[in-house]
Amino acid sequence: MTRYVKETQVSIVWRFYVDHRRKWRWQRLTTGQAVISESPTGYKDYEECVTAAREAGHVFQAAQPKGTR
Repeated sequence: MTRYVKETQVSIVWRFYVDHRRKWRWQRLTTGQAVISESPTGYKDYEECVTAAREAGHVFQAAQPKGTR
């Protein structure tokens, strides 16, 4: 008997924000907003923060256009 297992994929959301010290930070979240990982430090510039997130696995994906009816 062959058994097939359905693969489960977890959708990941990346959040970029400014903390209380006015430093940029990133978080990797599930779609349920549970934190998977976050930046270990704050960054002065947004670009530095995004670069650090890329090193942690962030891949930019442009928003998809809405479907037409």
